[in-house]
Amino acid sequence: VFVILLMFPSLVLSSPVVCIPCTYVYSTASTHRVRARRRRVFPRLGVHNAVQQHTYSKENDDVLANSILSNGKVTKIAHQLLRSCVRADDVVIDLTCGRGTDTLLFLELVKADGLIVSLDIQQEALDITRRRIREEFCEHISDEAERKKIEERVYFARTCHSVFESVVDGIAEKKGKKKSETNEIEIGAFTMNLGYLTGKDTDKSIVTRTRTTLEALDKASKLLRVGGLITICCYRGHEGGSEETDAVLDFVSRFPPEITVTKIDVLNRSGPVLLSCYRQR
Repeated sequence: VFVILLMFPSLVLSSPVVCIPCTYVYSTASTHRVRARRRRVFPRLGVHNAVQQHTYSKENDDVLANSILSNGKVTKIAHQLLRSCVRADDVVIDLTCGRGTDTLLFLELVKADGLIVSLDIQQEALDITRRRIREEFCEHISDEAERKKIEERVYFARTCHSVFESVVDGIAEKKGKKKSETNEIEIGAFTMNLGYLTGKDTDKSIVTRTRTTLEALDKASKLLRVGGLITICCYRGHEGGSEETDAVLDFVSRFPPEITVTKIDVLNRSGPVLLSCYRQR
């Protein structure tokens, strides 16, 4: 089809909609070649920009590919997927904030019009995350008022991830976030890291539990907006971890077809399983 457009460029003017998906399909296989052709065929039509909005940048492609092929660290892969889905005005929820890695990413991606909620059952985790925001994310901001404004963009709650709904509803109402036609807040992204709080002096007997994890996932899947994403890092090394991972795998495999569920597991070394659940429609 693309060859036809090159031979008969007048078709572009009569059928501009047709050429966009054609170039998009080719761009996933041969980005450089298609971009060069697209510039020659569409020098003044503005189609190049329209198509570019619907494709990943090469930089993101490279980082994601390197995370999978070279590094294999599923947390980095999860973050690249989140970067592709989260919008600046989204409501996003870190269901198990731990040491705050996902919350810090949300601070980078979600701006003042959005809403970031960070939950954990342990006060220590919330304190660690607050400290990292102050010492790492705001490290280069000298103005104290500006630092405080950034820190206040994250709403913390010490609670179980299975009851996130009540927390988010209260915060969203205060912020004036609009609800959907079903009178529910639509969520752009959820993150969940199962297991215990890592660290030298942390209590590793406090772990996520299968029942409450499945309850949280069930609610999250129903509130996820179109184009939204749930990432779940399932750790198997602790007592009960393998059983929880198996239960989660079984649960998400039965999500409706409008949610695409993907599993990434590095088979030849120990580490967590990454599950991504993307709502297509």
